[in-house]
Amino acid sequence: MNYIAEAREAISSYHVIGGVSIVEMQSILAVLIGPKTTPELAGKLASLGIKKLVNLTLTELQAYGLSKSQAQKVHAGCLMARSYKNTSLQEDRYTIRSPKDAAEYLMDELSGINQEHFVVAYLNIKNQVIHKETIFIGSLNASIVHPREIFRVGVKHSAASIVAYHSHPSGNPLTIV
Repeated sequence: MNYIAEAREAISSYHVIGGVSIVEMQSILAVLIGPKTTPELAGKLASLGIKKLVNLTLTELQAYGLSKSQAQKVHAGCLMARSYKNTSLQEDRYTIRSPKDAAEYLMDELSGINQEHFVVAYLNIKNQVIHKETIFIGSLNASIVHPREIFRVGVKHSAASIVAYHSHPSGNPLTIV
């Protein structure tokens, strides 16, 4: 079996194999580049990693030894990956428009726990949750939180606003601060 046939077989059975590794990225690139690719060329590109690969220009791809046509195919695949990432980030974000939305966001997660939890949802300017973090897990009836812990995470994620949650193991499942 030749190299491109092996790469196509690896792509065909990807859902069975599972997680992503350099070998699988190499197979994806081999199929994108086409029948004139070599294991060395696909391997060299795969070793860059997806984060660097998606930011390469056509000229930079050609500098690695791809023809213009091959570079366009790889670049198109990278644009698709970047587009998917941006779309999925926007589609998967929960939007909080009211106190009810805020409560529904964590009600199931925080009800039925035996210790107090202080959780913060960090929002962007569109009130979409960009990050959620449990800041402190307290005792049966206390949860001590310092503001610096809340805001340090908010600054790290460039949050425009926050919603703070405090659970009550006593039966009242949630307080939104």
